[in-house]
Amino acid sequence: MCLRLAIDLRWFEILAQKSPRSTAELARLSDCDESLVVRFMRNLAPGGFVSEVGTGLFAATSLTRALTKPHVQAGVIHWYDQSLPVLATAPSYFKKRGYRPPESSTAGPLQFANGTSLDTYQYWETLPGVIENFNTFMEGHFAGKRLSWLEWFPLKQRVIDGASPAGSSILFVDVGGGRGHEAKAVKTEYPHAPGRIVLQDLPHVVEDVRDNSIEVAKYNFFEPQPLQGARAYFLSNILHNWCDEESLVILRNLAAAMTPKYSKLLIADLILPNTGCTDRAVGMDIGMLVLHSGTQRSQNAWKELLSKVGLTILKFWTPPGQGEGDGIIEVVKDE
Repeated sequence: MCLRLAIDLRWFEILAQKSPRSTAELARLSDCDESLVVRFMRNLAPGGFVSEVGTGLFAATSLTRALTKPHVQAGVIHWYDQSLPVLATAPSYFKKRGYRPPESSTAGPLQFANGTSLDTYQYWETLPGVIENFNTFMEGHFAGKRLSWLEWFPLKQRVIDGASPAGSSILFVDVGGGRGHEAKAVKTEYPHAPGRIVLQDLPHVVEDVRDNSIEVAKYNFFEPQPLQGARAYFLSNILHNWCDEESLVILRNLAAAMTPKYSKLLIADLILPNTGCTDRAVGMDIGMLVLHSGTQRSQNAWKELLSKVGLTILKFWTPPGQGEGDGIIEVVKDE
Protein backbone atom coordinates (compact mmCIF):
# COMPACT_ATOMS: atom_id res chain seq x y z
CA MET A 1 0.00 0.00 0.00
CA CYS A 2 2.73 2.46 0.99
CA LEU A 3 4.60 1.87 -2.28
CA ARG A 4 1.45 2.55 -4.28
CA LEU A 5 0.66 5.71 -2.32
CA ALA A 6 4.24 6.96 -2.64
CA ILE A 7 3.89 6.81 -6.42
CA ASP A 8 0.69 8.86 -6.33
CA LEU A 9 2.31 11.39 -3.99
CA ARG A 10 5.48 11.56 -6.15
CA TRP A 11 7.78 11.02 -3.17
CA PHE A 12 10.32 9.09 -5.24
CA GLU A 13 10.70 11.95 -7.71
CA ILE A 14 10.90 14.47 -4.85
CA LEU A 15 13.66 12.53 -3.09
CA ALA A 16 15.54 11.82 -6.32
CA GLN A 17 15.67 15.55 -7.06
CA LYS A 18 17.10 16.40 -3.65
CA SER A 19 18.06 14.29 -0.64
CA PRO A 20 17.70 14.06 2.25
CA ARG A 21 14.37 15.67 2.95
CA SER A 22 12.39 15.96 6.15
CA THR A 23 8.93 14.55 6.61
CA ALA A 24 7.68 18.11 7.03
CA GLU A 25 9.10 19.03 3.64
CA LEU A 26 7.64 15.92 2.00
CA ALA A 27 4.27 16.70 3.57
CA ARG A 28 4.36 20.25 2.21
CA LEU A 29 5.47 19.25 -1.29
CA SER A 30 2.93 16.46 -1.66
CA ASP A 31 0.02 18.00 0.26
CA CYS A 32 -0.12 15.06 2.67
CA ASP A 33 -0.54 15.11 6.44
CA GLU A 34 2.88 14.77 8.05
CA SER A 35 1.75 12.02 10.42
CA LEU A 36 0.95 9.85 7.39
CA VAL A 37 4.25 10.75 5.74
CA VAL A 38 6.09 9.50 8.83
CA ARG A 39 4.16 6.22 8.95
CA PHE A 40 4.34 5.51 5.22
CA MET A 41 8.01 6.44 4.81
CA ARG A 42 9.23 4.37 7.74
CA ASN A 43 7.36 1.44 6.18
CA LEU A 44 9.26 1.93 2.92
CA ALA A 45 12.68 2.20 4.53
CA PRO A 46 13.26 -1.45 5.61
CA GLY A 47 12.78 -2.63 2.02
CA GLY A 48 15.32 -0.14 0.72
CA PHE A 49 12.79 1.92 -1.22
CA VAL A 50 14.07 4.93 0.74
CA SER A 51 16.78 5.38 3.35
CA GLU A 52 16.01 6.66 6.85
CA VAL A 53 19.04 8.81 7.67
CA GLY A 54 17.79 10.55 10.79
CA THR A 55 14.72 11.33 12.85
CA GLY A 56 12.08 12.35 10.36
CA LEU A 57 14.71 12.49 7.62
CA PHE A 58 14.76 10.33 4.46
CA ALA A 59 17.04 10.06 1.43
CA ALA A 60 16.94 8.45 -2.01
CA THR A 61 18.37 4.99 -2.75
CA SER A 62 18.94 3.12 -6.00
CA LEU A 63 15.39 1.74 -5.65
CA THR A 64 14.05 5.26 -5.17
CA ARG A 65 15.61 6.27 -8.47
CA ALA A 66 14.34 3.15 -10.23
CA LEU A 67 10.85 3.99 -9.02
CA THR A 68 10.94 7.33 -10.83
CA LYS A 69 10.90 5.50 -14.19
CA PRO A 70 7.46 5.44 -15.82
CA HIS A 71 7.47 1.71 -16.68
CA VAL A 72 8.50 0.73 -13.15
CA GLN A 73 5.73 2.87 -11.65
CA ALA A 74 3.30 1.41 -14.19
CA GLY A 75 4.24 -2.10 -13.06
CA VAL A 76 3.50 -1.28 -9.42
CA ILE A 77 0.20 0.36 -10.37
CA HIS A 78 -0.78 -2.61 -12.53
CA TRP A 79 0.03 -5.09 -9.78
CA TYR A 80 -1.77 -3.17 -7.04
CA ASP A 81 -4.81 -1.94 -8.96
CA GLN A 82 -5.48 -4.87 -11.31
CA SER A 83 -3.89 -7.95 -9.72
CA LEU A 84 -4.49 -7.66 -5.99
CA PRO A 85 -8.31 -7.32 -6.18
CA VAL A 86 -8.42 -10.46 -8.35
CA LEU A 87 -6.11 -12.38 -6.04
CA ALA A 88 -8.38 -11.49 -3.11
CA THR A 89 -11.33 -13.30 -4.70
CA ALA A 90 -9.39 -16.09 -6.43
CA PRO A 91 -9.86 -18.60 -3.57
CA SER A 92 -13.64 -18.21 -3.89
CA TYR A 93 -13.40 -18.63 -7.67
CA PHE A 94 -11.50 -21.89 -7.47
CA LYS A 95 -13.70 -23.23 -4.66
CA LYS A 96 -16.81 -22.52 -6.74
CA ARG A 97 -15.25 -24.34 -9.72
CA GLY A 98 -14.35 -27.38 -7.65
CA TYR A 99 -10.66 -26.43 -7.89
CA ARG A 100 -10.50 -26.80 -11.68
CA PRO A 101 -8.51 -24.45 -13.93
CA PRO A 102 -10.34 -21.93 -16.14
CA GLU A 103 -11.27 -23.18 -19.59
CA SER A 104 -11.91 -19.84 -21.25
CA SER A 105 -10.40 -16.36 -21.32
CA THR A 106 -13.87 -14.95 -20.59
CA ALA A 107 -14.58 -17.03 -17.48
CA GLY A 108 -11.50 -16.79 -15.29
CA PRO A 109 -10.64 -15.28 -11.90
CA LEU A 110 -10.58 -11.73 -13.28
CA GLN A 111 -14.06 -12.08 -14.75
CA PHE A 112 -15.31 -13.58 -11.47
CA ALA A 113 -13.83 -10.73 -9.43
CA ASN A 114 -15.22 -7.98 -11.66
CA GLY A 115 -18.55 -9.46 -12.73
CA THR A 116 -17.77 -9.32 -16.44
CA SER A 117 -17.89 -11.72 -19.39
CA LEU A 118 -15.36 -9.69 -21.38
CA ASP A 119 -11.85 -11.05 -21.84
CA THR A 120 -9.15 -9.30 -19.86
CA TYR A 121 -8.02 -6.82 -22.48
CA GLN A 122 -11.57 -5.96 -23.49
CA TYR A 123 -12.42 -5.35 -19.85
CA TRP A 124 -9.38 -3.16 -19.26
CA GLU A 125 -10.37 -1.11 -22.29
CA THR A 126 -13.53 -0.09 -20.40
CA LEU A 127 -11.50 1.34 -17.49
CA PRO A 128 -9.95 4.80 -17.93
CA GLY A 129 -6.18 4.69 -18.16
CA VAL A 130 -5.74 0.98 -17.49
CA ILE A 131 -4.66 -0.14 -20.97
CA GLU A 132 -2.38 2.88 -21.32
CA ASN A 133 -0.72 2.03 -18.00
CA PHE A 134 -0.41 -1.63 -18.97
CA ASN A 135 1.21 -0.72 -22.30
CA THR A 136 3.72 1.52 -20.50
CA PHE A 137 4.55 -1.38 -18.18
CA MET A 138 4.96 -3.86 -21.06
CA GLU A 139 7.04 -1.52 -23.21
CA GLY A 140 9.51 -1.10 -20.37
CA HIS A 141 9.45 -4.80 -19.52
CA PHE A 142 10.34 -5.97 -23.03
CA ALA A 143 12.75 -3.09 -23.70
CA GLY A 144 14.67 -4.24 -20.64
CA LYS A 145 15.17 -7.79 -21.85
CA ARG A 146 18.84 -8.62 -21.75
CA LEU A 147 19.26 -10.12 -25.23
CA SER A 148 17.16 -10.16 -28.36
CA TRP A 149 16.40 -13.72 -29.43
CA LEU A 150 18.10 -12.91 -32.72
CA GLU A 151 21.39 -12.50 -30.84
CA TRP A 152 21.48 -16.12 -29.68
CA PHE A 153 19.04 -18.18 -31.76
CA PRO A 154 20.68 -19.33 -35.05
CA LEU A 155 17.91 -18.19 -37.38
CA LYS A 156 20.14 -18.33 -40.43
CA GLN A 157 21.16 -21.94 -39.89
CA ARG A 158 17.79 -23.21 -38.64
CA VAL A 159 15.43 -21.29 -40.94
CA ILE A 160 16.94 -19.08 -43.64
CA ASP A 161 19.45 -21.54 -45.07
CA GLY A 162 16.69 -24.09 -45.65
CA ALA A 163 14.23 -21.67 -47.23
CA SER A 164 13.04 -22.59 -50.71
CA PRO A 165 11.41 -19.77 -52.68
CA ALA A 166 10.27 -22.42 -55.17
CA GLY A 167 8.15 -24.02 -52.45
CA SER A 168 6.84 -20.81 -50.88
CA SER A 169 7.64 -17.14 -51.25
CA ILE A 170 7.00 -16.55 -47.54
CA LEU A 171 10.03 -16.72 -45.24
CA PHE A 172 8.79 -15.45 -41.86
CA VAL A 173 5.30 -14.75 -40.47
CA ASP A 174 5.11 -12.85 -37.18
CA VAL A 175 1.70 -14.04 -35.95
CA GLY A 176 0.02 -11.66 -33.49
CA GLY A 177 3.16 -9.54 -33.72
CA GLY A 178 1.71 -6.23 -32.58
CA ARG A 179 3.29 -3.32 -34.41
CA GLY A 180 5.97 -5.48 -35.99
CA HIS A 181 8.98 -5.07 -33.73
CA GLU A 182 10.15 -8.66 -34.28
CA ALA A 183 9.37 -8.79 -38.01
CA LYS A 184 11.28 -5.57 -38.57
CA ALA A 185 14.20 -6.87 -36.50
CA VAL A 186 14.43 -10.00 -38.68
CA LYS A 187 14.47 -7.86 -41.83
CA THR A 188 17.12 -5.57 -40.37
CA GLU A 189 19.31 -8.47 -39.24
CA TYR A 190 18.92 -10.42 -42.51
CA PRO A 191 18.18 -7.82 -45.22
CA HIS A 192 19.08 -10.17 -48.09
CA ALA A 193 17.27 -13.28 -46.83
CA PRO A 194 15.04 -14.75 -49.56
CA GLY A 195 11.29 -14.54 -49.19
CA ARG A 196 8.59 -12.31 -47.75
CA ILE A 197 8.47 -11.20 -44.12
CA VAL A 198 4.89 -10.68 -42.96
CA LEU A 199 3.40 -9.12 -39.82
CA GLN A 200 -0.08 -10.32 -38.82
CA ASP A 201 -2.34 -8.91 -36.13
CA LEU A 202 -5.84 -7.59 -35.54
CA PRO A 203 -7.02 -4.73 -37.78
CA HIS A 204 -6.96 -2.05 -35.08
CA VAL A 205 -3.40 -3.03 -34.14
CA VAL A 206 -1.81 -2.93 -37.60
CA GLU A 207 -3.99 -0.44 -39.45
CA ASP A 208 -1.49 2.41 -39.04
CA VAL A 209 1.74 0.38 -39.30
CA ARG A 210 3.76 1.91 -42.13
CA ASP A 211 6.98 0.11 -42.99
CA ASN A 212 7.98 -0.78 -46.53
CA SER A 213 10.52 -3.36 -45.34
CA ILE A 214 7.78 -5.82 -44.28
CA GLU A 215 4.28 -6.81 -45.36
CA VAL A 216 1.36 -6.15 -43.05
CA ALA A 217 -1.77 -8.30 -42.94
CA LYS A 218 -4.91 -8.15 -40.81
CA TYR A 219 -5.48 -11.47 -39.08
CA ASN A 220 -7.09 -13.05 -36.00
CA PHE A 221 -5.16 -16.14 -34.92
CA PHE A 222 -8.37 -17.86 -33.83
CA GLU A 223 -9.28 -18.09 -37.52
CA PRO A 224 -7.70 -20.30 -40.22
CA GLN A 225 -4.21 -19.17 -41.22
CA PRO A 226 -4.38 -17.74 -44.78
CA LEU A 227 -0.62 -17.82 -45.41
CA GLN A 228 0.11 -21.41 -46.33
CA GLY A 229 3.47 -23.15 -46.37
CA ALA A 230 5.67 -20.41 -44.92
CA ARG A 231 9.18 -21.38 -43.93
CA ALA A 232 8.64 -20.06 -40.36
CA TYR A 233 5.70 -18.93 -38.25
CA PHE A 234 6.61 -16.97 -35.11
CA LEU A 235 4.59 -16.66 -31.89
CA SER A 236 6.17 -14.27 -29.40
CA ASN A 237 4.70 -14.18 -25.89
CA ILE A 238 1.29 -15.23 -27.17
CA LEU A 239 0.39 -18.67 -25.84
CA HIS A 240 0.99 -17.94 -22.17
CA ASN A 241 -2.02 -15.61 -22.33
CA TRP A 242 -4.35 -18.48 -23.22
CA CYS A 243 -5.53 -21.64 -21.51
CA ASP A 244 -4.83 -24.98 -23.19
CA GLU A 245 -8.22 -25.13 -24.93
CA GLU A 246 -7.74 -21.74 -26.61
CA SER A 247 -4.05 -22.33 -27.28
CA LEU A 248 -4.97 -25.50 -29.16
CA VAL A 249 -7.24 -23.50 -31.48
CA ILE A 250 -4.33 -21.15 -32.29
CA LEU A 251 -1.96 -24.05 -32.83
CA ARG A 252 -4.37 -26.07 -35.00
CA ASN A 253 -4.75 -23.10 -37.33
CA LEU A 254 -1.00 -22.85 -37.67
CA ALA A 255 -0.44 -26.60 -38.01
CA ALA A 256 -2.97 -26.73 -40.84
CA ALA A 257 -0.95 -24.11 -42.74
CA MET A 258 2.46 -25.73 -42.19
CA THR A 259 4.19 -27.88 -44.78
CA PRO A 260 5.60 -31.11 -43.26
CA LYS A 261 9.42 -31.32 -43.24
CA TYR A 262 9.64 -27.68 -44.39
CA SER A 263 7.67 -25.24 -42.26
CA LYS A 264 8.75 -24.45 -38.72
CA LEU A 265 6.95 -22.88 -35.80
CA LEU A 266 9.13 -20.79 -33.49
CA ILE A 267 7.54 -20.11 -30.10
CA ALA A 268 9.20 -17.39 -28.03
CA ASP A 269 7.93 -17.82 -24.50
CA LEU A 270 8.83 -18.76 -20.97
CA ILE A 271 9.96 -22.38 -20.71
CA LEU A 272 9.69 -23.59 -17.14
CA PRO A 273 11.97 -26.40 -16.01
CA ASN A 274 10.15 -29.55 -15.01
CA THR A 275 11.48 -29.02 -11.48
CA GLY A 276 13.09 -26.13 -9.62
CA CYS A 277 11.27 -23.07 -10.98
CA THR A 278 12.50 -19.60 -10.03
CA ASP A 279 10.43 -17.11 -8.02
CA ARG A 280 10.06 -14.96 -11.14
CA ALA A 281 8.76 -17.84 -13.23
CA VAL A 282 6.17 -19.08 -10.75
CA GLY A 283 5.05 -15.52 -10.05
CA MET A 284 4.47 -14.96 -13.76
CA ASP A 285 2.57 -18.23 -13.98
CA ILE A 286 0.13 -17.25 -11.22
CA GLY A 287 -0.21 -13.81 -12.82
CA MET A 288 -1.19 -15.40 -16.13
CA LEU A 289 -3.64 -17.70 -14.33
CA VAL A 290 -5.57 -15.08 -12.39
CA LEU A 291 -5.49 -12.23 -14.92
CA HIS A 292 -5.76 -14.06 -18.25
CA SER A 293 -6.79 -17.66 -17.50
CA GLY A 294 -3.44 -18.46 -19.10
CA THR A 295 -0.40 -20.46 -18.05
CA GLN A 296 3.37 -20.54 -18.16
CA ARG A 297 4.31 -24.04 -19.32
CA SER A 298 7.05 -26.47 -18.39
CA GLN A 299 9.03 -28.41 -20.97
CA ASN A 300 6.75 -31.42 -20.44
CA ALA A 301 3.62 -29.26 -20.71
CA TRP A 302 4.85 -27.77 -24.01
CA LYS A 303 5.50 -31.25 -25.41
CA GLU A 304 2.04 -32.46 -24.39
CA LEU A 305 0.25 -29.40 -25.77
CA LEU A 306 2.00 -29.43 -29.15
CA SER A 307 1.62 -33.18 -29.63
CA LYS A 308 -2.18 -32.77 -29.51
CA VAL A 309 -2.09 -30.93 -32.85
CA GLY A 310 0.51 -33.13 -34.56
CA LEU A 311 3.49 -30.89 -33.84
CA THR A 312 6.88 -32.07 -32.59
CA ILE A 313 9.54 -30.15 -30.70
CA LEU A 314 12.98 -30.28 -32.31
CA LYS A 315 14.73 -28.36 -29.56
CA PHE A 316 14.28 -26.03 -26.60
CA TRP A 317 16.65 -23.07 -27.09
CA THR A 318 17.62 -20.77 -24.20
CA PRO A 319 19.85 -17.68 -24.16
CA PRO A 320 23.32 -18.04 -22.66
CA GLY A 321 23.72 -17.24 -18.99
CA GLN A 322 20.20 -16.06 -18.21
CA GLY A 323 18.69 -19.06 -16.47
CA GLU A 324 15.27 -17.43 -16.20
CA GLY A 325 13.41 -19.68 -18.60
CA ASP A 326 12.92 -17.32 -21.57
CA GLY A 327 13.54 -19.25 -24.74
CA ILE A 328 12.61 -20.39 -28.23
CA ILE A 329 10.83 -23.66 -28.94
CA GLU A 330 11.64 -24.95 -32.42
CA VAL A 331 8.71 -26.99 -33.73
CA VAL A 332 7.94 -28.97 -36.90
CA LYS A 333 4.84 -30.66 -38.25
CA ASP A 334 4.55 -34.44 -38.18
CA GLU A 335 3.80 -36.35 -41.36
